[in-house]
Amino acid sequence: MEEYPNNPCFETMKCIIYVGLSYTKAKLLAWDHNIDNEYRMSMNFIQRIRFIHNEFEEKCGGDKTKVSLAFRKECCMELSYQIEEKIKSKGDKVNSDISRGMDNIFQLAFRP
Repeated sequence: MEEYPNNPCFETMKCIIYVGLSYTKAKLLAWDHNIDNEYRMSMNFIQRIRFIHNEFEEKCGGDKTKVSLAFRKECCMELSYQIEEKIKSKGDKVNSDISRGMDNIFQLAFRP
């Protein structure tokens, strides 16, 4: 407004308040806004651990036996970590190698 005092576009600001959203809907809405605005913020190591730990508590109830390959893949996708599925000679996927680069983060995140 200081830079363009005669432009009426800068005299008001639009604010939308969302109430009663579930955790999933709020996350999808945030992703949508970030994609629209081309906003990207990288997470540091501790933030990644906290995110995966919160997802682990919410979706697995803190039980390590409920952690599946699908859960690991989902966490990797949420953190924009590129996963490569290695294929055996017969076409079987080597599941243990999919998120190997994130194993140190998963080990810390799955602790109480």
